[in-house]
Amino acid sequence: MQLHKSLLLGISFAGILSSCTDPVEYKTPIPTKSDMRFLVLNEGQFGQSTASVSCVDYQNEVTNDLFRTMNNRPLGDVAQSMAEIGDKYYFVLNNSRKIEVVMSKDMVSYATIALPQGIVPAYITYLGGDSIALGERDLLDRTGKLYIIDIAQGKTRRSLDIGSATQCVEVAGKLFVPGNKLRVLTLGSMTADKMREIKDSEGNSIATNGDAQLVKDANNHLWTLTANKLICIDVAKEKVLKEISISDLAIEWNSRLGISQTKNILYFTARKGAAEGVAKFAITDTNAPSDLIFSYSDKVKQQYNFVVSHEGEDTFLVCDATDFASRGFVYEFTNQGEFLNRFEVGITPQYVHLLK
Repeated sequence: MQLHKSLLLGISFAGILSSCTDPVEYKTPIPTKSDMRFLVLNEGQFGQSTASVSCVDYQNEVTNDLFRTMNNRPLGDVAQSMAEIGDKYYFVLNNSRKIEVVMSKDMVSYATIALPQGIVPAYITYLGGDSIALGERDLLDRTGKLYIIDIAQGKTRRSLDIGSATQCVEVAGKLFVPGNKLRVLTLGSMTADKMREIKDSEGNSIATNGDAQLVKDANNHLWTLTANKLICIDVAKEKVLKEISISDLAIEWNSRLGISQTKNILYFTARKGAAEGVAKFAITDTNAPSDLIFSYSDKVKQQYNFVVSHEGEDTFLVCDATDFASRGFVYEFTNQGEFLNRFEVGITPQYVHLLK
């Protein structure tokens, strides 16, 4: 019998339940972890519980619905983000208000972390040890919160009113939280009164564009993308080092930011006229790019995420949500824009996890 744990989390610990489930029925073989290039977390359709996990292996073959295949049940409703912690994957299901935990070697369920009503989980960040940060977006009736959770004990250590938060980054013992403001907390003293805000040179809040994440460069500085700027942050001093205004390219709600394997070139998605594609910026440059490296508009219908893969030469992975109701695609291009592959995955591919 396979032990299946269910962890119930609230502002205070609610309890740990365990039960036995039937043995997993192995319907079809899935690639071993060592054969996988990357995982794709597919959001699915809202309210339909069609979230799923796909993988692409080193033969560039796609295996879809990994979680359902290995566990004989759906993953849940609206997959938002994931993290690899030790020998497990943690999948955050926004509308199911839970985190599914599986063994990374075979995608077999290990635990379900059920969150109470009212929490709308979005982005997970591993903080080391048994701690994760789980951020929310701003909600209609209240400000979004940042939850610090002990994943071993099933306990919420604290929650902070922090506003809409996207993917946090832990650097040098600090947690940087982008969103409608850029905030920073020191690990070990993450309380509301110890929270700091980093503002731009004019004293304005730094609102990260959409889900554009923070990336760390070769100098251990952080970069973020706003609606009209690239901004560089000094991690130690917690202040803005450089602001690059973007005027010739349109930064849109779905623009994303990535960095090269050498960590000295930024890539971001943008629009130039009717063309949507990728732009390039060296961290030593003083002016923003005025044009795209290439456009993917002839192939990608609805860009939903963008990731720079560091396998050999940098390549770009572009998630295409198509119509948000049918299976989507992940397109792969060289860093010069040459088309390489198109992978058919699940409904609304939302998050790409590169495997080491």
